[in-house]
This record gives sequence, structure tokens and C-alpha cells, in this order.
Amino acid sequence: MSLFVLFAGNAFAVEMILNGGFETGSLDPGWSSDAFVKVTGKWWGVSPKAGSYQAVMSPVGISDSNLLQGFSVDPTLYTGATISFDYNLKAYDWSYWKDYGTDYLLVTYDSTELLKIDLNDPYGTGWWPDGPTELGWQTYTSSFIPVSALVGPLTLKFHLENFPPGGGDWGQSLVGYIDRVSIDATPVPEPASLLLLGSGLLGLAAFGRAKRKRSL
Repeated sequence: MSLFVLFAGNAFAVEMILNGGFETGSLDPGWSSDAFVKVTGKWWGVSPKAGSYQAVMSPVGISDSNLLQGFSVDPTLYTGATISFDYNLKAYDWSYWKDYGTDYLLVTYDSTELLKIDLNDPYGTGWWPDGPTELGWQTYTSSFIPVSALVGPLTLKFHLENFPPGGGDWGQSLVGYIDRVSIDATPVPEPASLLLLGSGLLGLAAFGRAKRKRSL
């Protein structure tokens, strides 16, 4: 009985993002970008978080970079949604003197900020003997219940700031890595599913009462 209730009470999530793992080997379908995004395997010593491919933003580390995909979550069809993605940053300071700004990754949907994180390779260390500084793969997750904030059309945007005038450090190279981008939406239960769930809960209640009586 309990297995039946779990099945009836958990709707299957629907993916709102196309090609979130870039496993087509390209940005198609779904993604758009400027010229400074590359879909590839291992790049500058960093392997994809999962699968064979990842999106590499500013692969040569000297330009700003943007990666975008549109989406919308209909509140009449979905009760909630979860946005998640994996990200990594790798920086190399080649000025040897000082920091001239801040390089960062900014993730937004339209004007709403999801994540902003910077990475600084301390100036003066250079390539030798310390080498570049790597953040390491991180996972971002945020849940939206209800989904009213995600009613679109909206644009999920990854922006890598690498060069002035937007505040980037022109004496540092920053490369961004993006993988496993997902917006999982939970469908509104169908009336038949709600009926099955209610029947299952009643069955569990009756089973519990019978079990208590037997134990007396």
C-alpha cells in the first residue's frame, strides 16, 4: 500500500531546459551565445562535471562571455520548479603587479540574480611556481514553490565578466565552465492521481487502525 501511495503522490518532473548537459556536442538545441563560448570536453585541465561535454565560457580567458536560453513555467500546469547547474572557474593573473578589477560569473533569469561569484588569482604569483587558481566544480540549486516567479517568457543567462568596462580585471584571465543545467518542473497532479492518492491514504489509515487493534 505504501509503495502505491508513493507512486501516486509523486508526479514526474518535466525538464524545461534543452540540452542542459551539452551532450549534443554543441549549443544546439536550445542555447544561444556570443562568440566566446565553446562546447568541448576537457579544457585547460578541467573535465566536464558529467558526460562528455561542457560549455566553456571565454575559453582563452580574455573576453566577456554570455550563454543564454529562454524558458517559461506555466503555473496552471506546474506546482513548483527547481533550477540547478554545475559551475567551475579557473583564473590566471599575468599582470604580476596588482588587481585592476574583479572577474566574476553572474547567473540571472531576466533581472533576478541567482548567483554571483568571483575568483581571484593573487597578483604577483604568475604561472610559476603557483600556477592558476581553480574554484573546483560547485552545484547551485534553488527551488520555487509556487512557480509564479518563473512565469515567462524569461531568459536564463550566464555572464562571465573578464574585462573592463564592466568591472573585470584586465590583468587576469578567467575561464568559466558550465554543465548539467536544469529547470525541473513538477506537474499539477491530475484529478485521477489525486483520487488515487486519497484512496491510498485512506487505505493506510485503515491499515494502521487494524494493526493497532491487533496489538491490543
